[in-house]
Amino acid sequence: MLTCKCLRVFVVDKDPSVASQLAMTLIGIGHSVRFFTDGFQVLDIARDDMPDVLVAAIALPKLSGVELALLIRESCPLCSVVLISALPSTRDLLAVFKEQSYPFDLLTEPVHAEVLITKVETYARRSLPFLVKSGENWESEPLY
Repeated sequence: MLTCKCLRVFVVDKDPSVASQLAMTLIGIGHSVRFFTDGFQVLDIARDDMPDVLVAAIALPKLSGVELALLIRESCPLCSVVLISALPSTRDLLAVFKEQSYPFDLLTEPVHAEVLITKVETYARRSLPFLVKSGENWESEPLY
């Protein structure tokens, strides 16, 4: 019996090659991933297709990753958020958000594939029911 917990993940970075590389890492382990270079693009798509996980660089054009995360969480409070930054001072900002019940996670640049995979797989284990392969179909299996 095969178990899978496929998440819808949105990856956002101002550098398309970074966004693509992060997305390919997560696609490689079975997640459904879309990547973007602009936070407003994400908001447009998220109106109809909310992500389970948002992976966003803090430094984005027009709309910061933090602003994007806050807006996504307003519409989808169960969306897990991973912010990416090269600045050590970002940890202080995230502490403030955690006090306000926004449990965003932080990865520092450069992001190593193993670290990203571990973080996203943690979300998969705690947020979605198990799906099991039964013949040619995927079926829900209770967690108890």
